[in-house]
Amino acid sequence: MEETGSPASGPAPKQWEPPAEPPPPARGLGVLELMYGALFTPTATFRQVVARPPLGRTALIVAFVAILGAIVGTISAERELAAGLEGAGGLIPPLSLGPITVFFGLVGPFVYWYFQTAIFHLTASLLGGSGGVVPLMAVLALGSTPQVFTAPVMLLGMWVHSSLGTWLSTGLGLWSLVLYVLGVREAYRFPTGRAVATVLLPVIALLVFLGIAIVLFVVSFAPLFRQFMPGPLTLP
Repeated sequence: MEETGSPASGPAPKQWEPPAEPPPPARGLGVLELMYGALFTPTATFRQVVARPPLGRTALIVAFVAILGAIVGTISAERELAAGLEGAGGLIPPLSLGPITVFFGLVGPFVYWYFQTAIFHLTASLLGGSGGVVPLMAVLALGSTPQVFTAPVMLLGMWVHSSLGTWLSTGLGLWSLVLYVLGVREAYRFPTGRAVATVLLPVIALLVFLGIAIVLFVVSFAPLFRQFMPGPLTLP
């Protein structure tokens, strides 16, 4: 009697396993880590920020920049005012610009941050970008990180030479401009050229608007100015 053979052995069926839990999210960067990353590794930092926008921590950076600017701005304004009063020979009573400078120094950066975000978001959307307002706000706040050096730069300008402070402040502004371009590029998944256009087009539009306004002002009030102008010069 022929024995019945055992069934051909094959690969054992794969048993069902529960799906692996996703890895826990990476620890969020602290304020100092965000500032350091924006200054020295901006692209990698902006990518992480766009993925998980730490709006509260980036708002602290804006606040820190605002506080520094208010302190140094108050010192500079008081110094210039004192010099002006001294030059007037005591004809003008003593004044203090401290409260006004502090108010605008603290509030101004947040107002600028809000409108900058709105304008860049509108421009990026018109250029075909796809991104959110919150990631854009976060990267623009990081773009202002070089302004933390404004305080020592202004002090150098007051204590060493004003031209030194002017040149260094211009360099900080260009540094921030580059960070804005990188941040917009990551926030809207833009090529670099379109990110540059997003940042520069509002500035160009503002300059064109101011130029047209000045021309219209001069043309409108030219007859009035002509009444106070002396007659044509005649050479002997």
